[in-house]
Amino acid sequence: MFLKSRVFEVLLLVCSFGVGAGAFAQTGLEVEMLSPRGLADDAGNVRVRFRIETPSSGEYRLRQRLVTADGAEVSDWDLRDVSVPAGQEVWTEERTLRLTAFGGFVLEARLERAADGAVLAEALQRMVRILPMPPRTEAERMRSFVGINTHQWADWDLFARLGIHWARDYVWGWYGRGNHGTTTPQGEDFLKRLDAARAAGVLTLPCIQKVFVTGDRQRWMDDPGQVQETFMRIGNHFPDKGWFQAGNEEETFFPGHVHDPKNYSQFIRAASAGLRQAGRGQRLVLAGDQFMYPEAMKEVLALTDPDDFWASCIHIYTGTVAPEKARRDTNVGGERRSNDSLVLDRIRDYVRMFKARGHEVWITETGWDVHYGPAVGERLQAVWLPRIYLLSRWAGVDKIFWFYDRDVDEGPIRFASSGIIDPQGMLRPSAATLAALSAQTAATEHGGTIDLGHPDIWCLLWDRPSGGGVATVWAVEGEHPAPEALRQARRAYDQYGNAIEAGTVLKDTVAYYHFDAWPASWEAMRRVAFTSHRIQHVPVEDTVEWVLEDPAGQAHTVRLDAAAEDWGVSIVKGPDEWTVSVRPRLSLDPGAYTLSLVAEGGGWERTWPVRVYVQPALSVEAPAYHPGQATPVTLARSRGTPASGRVEVDPALGTVTPSTWELGTGGSVEVQFAALSNASGPVPLNLLLDGGGRQTVWLRPAQVSVPRVDTLSLEDGWEAWPEEARWNATWLHVDRMAPEAAVAWSPKGLYLAVRFSADTVYDLDPEWFWTAQNMEWFVRPDAEGPDEWASIDRHFWLQPVPAPGGWRGWVGQWRGRTHPGAGNIQDHPEVRSHVTHEDGKLMLSAFVPAEVLGAVPRAGETWRMALSMQNGTPTLMNLRAAWPDTKDDKLLAGPRHWGIVRFDD
Repeated sequence: MFLKSRVFEVLLLVCSFGVGAGAFAQTGLEVEMLSPRGLADDAGNVRVRFRIETPSSGEYRLRQRLVTADGAEVSDWDLRDVSVPAGQEVWTEERTLRLTAFGGFVLEARLERAADGAVLAEALQRMVRILPMPPRTEAERMRSFVGINTHQWADWDLFARLGIHWARDYVWGWYGRGNHGTTTPQGEDFLKRLDAARAAGVLTLPCIQKVFVTGDRQRWMDDPGQVQETFMRIGNHFPDKGWFQAGNEEETFFPGHVHDPKNYSQFIRAASAGLRQAGRGQRLVLAGDQFMYPEAMKEVLALTDPDDFWASCIHIYTGTVAPEKARRDTNVGGERRSNDSLVLDRIRDYVRMFKARGHEVWITETGWDVHYGPAVGERLQAVWLPRIYLLSRWAGVDKIFWFYDRDVDEGPIRFASSGIIDPQGMLRPSAATLAALSAQTAATEHGGTIDLGHPDIWCLLWDRPSGGGVATVWAVEGEHPAPEALRQARRAYDQYGNAIEAGTVLKDTVAYYHFDAWPASWEAMRRVAFTSHRIQHVPVEDTVEWVLEDPAGQAHTVRLDAAAEDWGVSIVKGPDEWTVSVRPRLSLDPGAYTLSLVAEGGGWERTWPVRVYVQPALSVEAPAYHPGQATPVTLARSRGTPASGRVEVDPALGTVTPSTWELGTGGSVEVQFAALSNASGPVPLNLLLDGGGRQTVWLRPAQVSVPRVDTLSLEDGWEAWPEEARWNATWLHVDRMAPEAAVAWSPKGLYLAVRFSADTVYDLDPEWFWTAQNMEWFVRPDAEGPDEWASIDRHFWLQPVPAPGGWRGWVGQWRGRTHPGAGNIQDHPEVRSHVTHEDGKLMLSAFVPAEVLGAVPRAGETWRMALSMQNGTPTLMNLRAAWPDTKDDKLLAGPRHWGIVRFDD
């Protein structure tokens, strides 16, 4: 990961001996933290030890200053003289520092030679001051939503100081099926562990993971009697423990990576029966699932009773995307999951399904990496932590558990750096934002939302049992003037709990505004709730709906700002809700539209931006065509009104049979395009709808000719490529992007390039290229197309990484399928590449020498080849295009599914 943050520098230098090559080889400096975890006491005091090691005595100057974790100066450099006597070689001094604010800080130290001021060594140390926790009753801790994941070295007292009331405990995976009483072969005494957590006031969720599945990991345990006996035994061993979680992401091993509802329901019923048989009133918490599986869980609900389990659990990771904008799950293997709606809206749907049956929903894993995988750095980790907790509560989730309490020592893998405790054992700034979140809101109840006048500003209201409440306010991105209403707050605090003036500029950091009573306009506004998805996909001539819940009749009017000639709009007022329907007309061009749904009451108005992706009347699927062969073309109507029409194609390129089609709601029909032997390049099919409207679909070729180039500089840009080498989007299988590609050859090797719109280039780890902007290509130096990969096949990827003055290309060669055990080639030394980002377009280009390809291109030869590209934005990751087909469909299945290129002279 290529990180630019100051905090990453801190990680590299904490407790280091500066520039010293070895102990006493030259002068070194260390700053050792004496306060555990770098945590200040309630008065803000932290203890540190300065240590100088030097091969000789001498006179030195020691400078130190304090900065915030973001690099803002807190104190100027403090200078003092240090004299190391002859023969001593080591000098130490302990000092107490005072942190006058809450948050994360870094102590910078510099050792200079007194004689000439030369810098001999530098060291850094992090520290944190947190908002003191108000006392919580046991009932308040039970209701609290603030949780974290932990393992063997759980620091229960630290959790209590941070305001963490729940800890999901992975050590219980060692406990297995309870065959060892209350201990395990690893020597873990679970009764003592529970007592230690209880003494600190932390409630634990035992996560008994990966032990209730069959030996082949394909199903949950099939023997109900054995399951019941196991859970009765567990319940009897821990009579004071009220709940147990039966698993963690077991479905990742199952066929299709999803639960078999009948198998899962049988397990749930048997496990619950075992706990009831123990007679201790204990409850079952379902396994933590990688994401959400609503269809399978609907069947589970139908096959179980309400008292069979207490809560259903899901895991939410959004990668490098802000939680408010995230559409895609980025848990391991999750990149291909749906991105048609916002993650938050899908959580709300899931919550409603379970709350209707009286169950709770918990997010038992969520978080962001600092360094590895789709990492965001320490600042955004601290900023987004309270936002995902608050947004999850807004969505109806009852408890949220951060992953993880500490970084894990498993190398540079995804989630290894997602802890609030760093590898040196020091607290990160995210610990301070978590503490403030708990202190400010753990004892509140969600009280609705209000509109502060800008779609990027979120304002969630939290009611205090004693009256009044806390408004949590932030901007998703950028800075915005604070609305006047916030100035009515009695007091306000920043994300760490420091007092601020009410009405200061709103940023991406959460601010807490305390009110003795909500403003009158807020009281009415907060009761109206928008319960539908904020992103909708609808074909033209189909209908989409939004619902506003209005139980108290607060809204006087509701309107949708949309041009009447393009949208058929219907608004119906029910007893306790408004339903707004729209039907895009055939005159409306497919594309993305932002509309405004507005509700207005007595003295208030609020707006919900809704995003509508208007799709063509028909969805069309077709593989790449081959000259002289027939290609099936499937026309489908996903929903809405039936449609009919005819198909036209240039007779000089081929024919289509049948030439007319008719579709009902949700139906599909297949027509055959018979390409003539002289067909080449993209072929347009014109779909003419009987009700009016025209839709053109381009059939891409599976065989292409590419030109020879004697000289081609990658630095010269798109226009330098021969026209016959360049492909526009009609040549490619595209997913909501309009890309271009280019391929050419010479006897020395292959030239390839892609270009697509990208406002921003993102600095992401190239070893996780499938999450980033990239180009991939596959090459087999012959025309054969077997199903299996072989050693002659090649798979490369190219990704932009930072370089002085801009960006450079980073090329990798994936060898897992072709050279098992050999390892991938990283930052390929033999493949030339170039990156250009100009005028909102990103161009990636590469030259692969014949020596790397394993063969020399020659005029008239035909090779197998495929090309894929991907773009990512903060709002929508992984827009893709490919030739001849996508990676998701066929490219990874083997060379038979690649295209054929002919080398023209």
